[in-house]
Amino acid sequence: KLKMKKLLFTGIFIILTSINISAERQLKIGDNLQKYYDKNPPKYEIEMSYLSEWKNFKVLYQACSEVRDGSEPIFVLINDKYLTGVIQGKTPNAHYLFDMDCDGILDTKSDKYLLPYNIMYMESKNKTKNNNVSLMMSLAYESFQSNEGPAVNKKMKLYLAEFDKYKKNVTGENCDLIYNLYFYNINSSNLPELALKAMIDLKDQYSSRFGSVHPLLLLFQLETLINLGKNEDARIILKQLRSIDPDFVPAKVYEYQLEADESKADELYHKLKVEHGNHWIVKQI
Repeated sequence: KLKMKKLLFTGIFIILTSINISAERQLKIGDNLQKYYDKNPPKYEIEMSYLSEWKNFKVLYQACSEVRDGSEPIFVLINDKYLTGVIQGKTPNAHYLFDMDCDGILDTKSDKYLLPYNIMYMESKNKTKNNNVSLMMSLAYESFQSNEGPAVNKKMKLYLAEFDKYKKNVTGENCDLIYNLYFYNINSSNLPELALKAMIDLKDQYSSRFGSVHPLLLLFQLETLINLGKNEDARIILKQLRSIDPDFVPAKVYEYQLEADESKADELYHKLKVEHGNHWIVKQI
C-alpha cells in the first residue's frame, strides 16, 4: 500500500530548483513509460493541491523515493488508474512528459499539466446521438463569419461560456467531444501538432456519432495545417469547407492565401475587397 505524503503542487518545482538532476535516470520523449513504471513501482503518493479543472478527474502523483531529490521522475496518474506522464527536471527546466495517446510511450513535453483527451473518451458514459455539440460549435463558427469578428462578437462569448458548464458536469451529454474541442482550443498555439491530432480525432468521432462534419472542425483543422506549413494538406481541407459552406468568408480568405497562381490570387483578392470589404479578416489582408 502506498504511503501518503502531503505536498503542494508548486512544492515539487521549488524542491527541484535546489538540487542536481541525475540525467541517467530522467525519461525522454520516445521512452516506454509503462515499462519504466512497472520496473520502478512507486512507494509513495504525493497529495497535491491541484485538481483538473474538469471535475471528477483527480490528478495523483506517485514517487519511488521518499526523498524528493529530483533524481527520479514523479509519476502522474488520473483517477488512480491512468498513467499519463511524469514531472522531472530542474527549474527553470522542470517539465512534464506525457503519453497523450495512451499507448505507453511518452510523446509530448509541456510546462503545464494536460489532461489527455483520450481519457475523457474512455471515461465518458453519456455518449448519445443527440447532437448537442453542433449548437455550441455553431456559436463560434458564426462569430468568425460576422463582420466584427470573434474578439467582440457575443456568440463567441457564449461559446466559451459553454465549456464552463461541462467542466462542472463531466457526465454531461457528449462531454468527451466537448472536452476534445476545449483541448484543441487551449493547445492549438503552443502544441499545434498535438492539437491537430486531437482535431482530426474529434472530427472522426463527431462524424461517426452524428453522421456529418461540422464546418468549425474543418476550419480549425485548416488553420492548424496552415500554421504548420502543410499547405497541400490544407488545400484538401479547404476544398471540403468551401463545398460545405461556399459563403463562409474566412474560407474565401484562406483560398486566396493558398492560391499558388499569382493572377488567380489577385482575382480572389479583388473579389474579397469588393464583396466583403467590411469583414474583420478581409480588413487584415
